Amino acid sequence: MAPDTHDVTSIAIAAVAAGTTGVLLAASGGLELPAAAIAGVALIAVGVGWPGLFLMVFLLTRPLVAAISNDQLVHGVASGNADGAIAVLLLLITGIALMSRRAPLIPPITAPFVLVLIISGVCAVYAFATLGGVVGTDPISEMFRLGAELAVFLLAANQVTDATGAERVFVLVGLSAVVPAVIGVVQWIEGPAFVASLGVARISSTFGGGPNEFAAYMAVCAVLLLGLPKRLPVWIQVPALSVILLALIGTYSREGWIMFLIGIVLIGWRRRRGLVLAAAVLAVGVVIAVPAVRSRVLPSATTNAPSGQTAQTYASFSWRLDTWRILFDKYLQSPVIGYGLRSTIYVNPRRTTDAGGPSSGFAAHNSFIQILIEGGVVLLIPYLLLLGSIIRRCLSLARDRQEPAALAALGSLLLSLWAIVLIAGLTADDTLGETTLMYAMFALLGALEGARRKARSQAPAFEKRSPDTGVHDG
Repeated sequence: MAPDTHDVTSIAIAAVAAGTTGVLLAASGGLELPAAAIAGVALIAVGVGWPGLFLMVFLLTRPLVAAISNDQLVHGVASGNADGAIAVLLLLITGIALMSRRAPLIPPITAPFVLVLIISGVCAVYAFATLGGVVGTDPISEMFRLGAELAVFLLAANQVTDATGAERVFVLVGLSAVVPAVIGVVQWIEGPAFVASLGVARISSTFGGGPNEFAAYMAVCAVLLLGLPKRLPVWIQVPALSVILLALIGTYSREGWIMFLIGIVLIGWRRRRGLVLAAAVLAVGVVIAVPAVRSRVLPSATTNAPSGQTAQTYASFSWRLDTWRILFDKYLQSPVIGYGLRSTIYVNPRRTTDAGGPSSGFAAHNSFIQILIEGGVVLLIPYLLLLGSIIRRCLSLARDRQEPAALAALGSLLLSLWAIVLIAGLTADDTLGETTLMYAMFALLGALEGARRKARSQAPAFEKRSPDTGVHDG
């Protein structure tokens, strides 16, 4: 009997991986590259044989990857670190998983996402054309990141087959914050470096993007665990939430704090007003009791460093407003296509010092401004289509009475999570550029799409058994 396509593909992948590992062992004097290659081969083997298991492992471990991402595996290549390797691996596994299915699920959201990828590719070419070697390989790295986000969405959509599986993905994402939170709390106890310009010592745990990126992930996971339609056992939920919220406080991130409070209001005001009021009282108590938190919530124009010297803070909201204004003025000089993918820090007139190099400009700290700078109206339109499609799909799930109750509840919860992510993206930081958070958000969305297909496929059979319900599907 001839082997099927899936077996041939698996053998080919294993052969290429083994050959690559041999070359690396021969060419490298150390063990770093071979060890990474061997780990990659193991993940590929899991992904080819059990893509659902690979998805679960990916969601649980992705928040830890950033801890080693600053050490480049391929020197001089921006995407040649752990983040880039994971993105490539995710693209590979998703491609194999889709090709092995007779009728893979391609949800409607895929179309605007592919449009975002295509236009981003045009903007990447434009960045190379206008900025040349200044941007290095950053645009390529961004393309891999966006492609990997689409990949995790499609992988989840094709591996999750019912509401129970979707609930499992939600729980995994929520609990994936626990280990980074523990590491963050330990970091806090040991004493992170004091940042004079901010006036506090902040923790970032395993997140290379800094305290704000870490805080945003903690906030989203905390809201997720609180909003699950089926409560976790108390012995799991309470310790998990406690360490996550403790780490969230230690970030001293107003972005994370606001995201958590908005999330509590969105998920709890109609059903659990007591929870909302308790969270509000706790928040006020922390602000009053902890001077460092109070200074972050009600910042002054200046911040005192331990030495007694006064330093201007770069974290004030007025500083962000000035940055947005300066970048928007810059955008107006090239309103149609902006300046190219990953160009913000290179074209931002603001520099850390007057003599700062081309990459010393600040990031936009705003998803809307970031999109305008890097792609102008040309990139903004597909992003609006994508985000509009996401919100519409979540609303449809939450309000559709034909859906299973558990699935509708998860749709409502995901709608709240996307709401806080987008609000933060417009008011605090570029949340759409926070890779770990976006992987989680698209995995949750994909899981709901997969579960919804199964529920819809069973609906006609249900109607045949119950013809007197008066409910008909087109």
